[in-house]
Amino acid sequence: MLDEPTEGPDPATAAAVLADVLDVTRGRTTLLVTQQRAGIEAADQAVTLDGGRVVAVTAAVSSAAV
Repeated sequence: MLDEPTEGPDPATAAAVLADVLDVTRGRTTLLVTQQRAGIEAADQAVTLDGGRVVAVTAAVSSAAV
């Protein structure tokens, strides 16, 4: 589980961190907690929570859905 791994760094560093995360987690189930658009767009699925409850599960997330 990764909780906001790209929240603090500058945009270039955040992009590099995300690329590395995607590389080392390829083929593995990974939970990425993020509000960052790039992280959401890189996901195979997005789970939306509201008040701690699942309100939506979306496959093949696109930038239009973010």
